[in-house]
Amino acid sequence: IKRLGIQNSVVVSMHPKQLEKYFNEYFDMILVDAPCSGEGMFRKYPDTIQNWTIDNVNACALRQYEILNSAIKMLKPGGKIIYSTCTLNIIENEHNIDKLLENKNLIYEDFKLDDIYNSKNGMLKLTPLNFNGEGQFISKIHKINSICSNECKQKSNNNLRKPTKIELEKFIDFCKDNNIKNFYPNYVYNDILMQIHDIDINRLSNINVINAGLRLGEIKYNMFVPDFSFARGINNLEGIKNIELCHEQSIKYIEGESVEVKDCDYEGFVLLSYDGYSIAWGKIKNGIIKNHYPKNIRKKLFNHI
Repeated sequence: IKRLGIQNSVVVSMHPKQLEKYFNEYFDMILVDAPCSGEGMFRKYPDTIQNWTIDNVNACALRQYEILNSAIKMLKPGGKIIYSTCTLNIIENEHNIDKLLENKNLIYEDFKLDDIYNSKNGMLKLTPLNFNGEGQFISKIHKINSICSNECKQKSNNNLRKPTKIELEKFIDFCKDNNIKNFYPNYVYNDILMQIHDIDINRLSNINVINAGLRLGEIKYNMFVPDFSFARGINNLEGIKNIELCHEQSIKYIEGESVEVKDCDYEGFVLLSYDGYSIAWGKIKNGIIKNHYPKNIRKKLFNHI
């Protein structure tokens, strides 16, 4: 999400039982990619066979069913759930779906993959014998009517606030200096200036939010420090102040190195690009671009020397 600069998203990390309290019949579609016993990966990772037990299968099935029940409560009437595992036994797959469909407000929906693989009763099992891949199970469920009556718990979020006048001024000054338009922080989450769209903010109360909307940056040392996500959210570089890196420079930067540029009088943070696409921010001084590419995604691409 950060690398693609996606703006209309919220990333949370919580138990589904907790999430259902705040997202009662909220979502149009839910993908439940459930933790499973991993039988579909036996060919790829033979060592995992030694860890397989029937007790683990039963424990996974119980956990999956609990997750599915929470997902159903968070699904709008008319909404759909895709349930998937990378295991092959019927306890975790068909039995869970059959048990779920005992609720008369739920029905299965048949589907095709690539016009080749046809589901049966809304369920499809793929094995290495019949497709080019590992073992997988997929099911599609349609929710007809409402099955929830409880209202969502909502209260103001202490970690979420409106930007201060100074924060807005620093951000606006930064955008003017770099000829950046069409970005504006409407919230601050844990001191990060955010641009958040189409989200019921109060639902984020008491939820462990990892990221919400587009992270623009924060105020540090009395200046606006732009976030990596902000750079990746800029899709059109026309008119924006940026330094176009050559192929070798861009690779070095993604790998975490500083880059030297000649005949450049820029100072401070500047957008870096390659072949018309934004890469990240760099902080330039005396013709040296100090690396600000996130350390957790720096990657050795190949020998470029």
